[in-house]
Amino acid sequence: MAYRQNFYGNIDNLVQRLQKLEFVSQKLGADVIQVTSSNISSAASGSVSAGGKVIYTITLTPSAQILTIWDLLFSIFIDEDFDTDYLYPNGSSLSAGDKNLDLQFSVDWALSDDSVGKRIAIITIVNNDSSPHEYFLYSKWYGPKQTI
Repeated sequence: MAYRQNFYGNIDNLVQRLQKLEFVSQKLGADVIQVTSSNISSAASGSVSAGGKVIYTITLTPSAQILTIWDLLFSIFIDEDFDTDYLYPNGSSLSAGDKNLDLQFSVDWALSDDSVGKRIAIITIVNNDSSPHEYFLYSKWYGPKQTI
């Protein structure tokens, strides 16, 4: 019982302290933050042999050079550019071999630069199929309106 009172007492104390901070009363969400996006960027791999790989590096350097939150969305098409029947991983025309790839994605901290809000994303595709494939990448960054 003493533990419960101490636990909840600490939570109440923390809530009171946070409420005194000016920003805590501001709710966070799409109704508060205006979101915008970068232009769509695209790249084609050329032919990637069986067992080969392609590495895409996507850089965002915002006009307002401040640290903020970014969200990157991307799509990959296999062998047919911008045809949703070939959209990875569920395109209706993709065979099991077409889908046989390793996809790795990261936003790299070491290459990014917090002082200017720059972000670098790395997408790696390894072709595990026995046939060569061409990969088409489309990407777009989303962030707070005042920063792009």
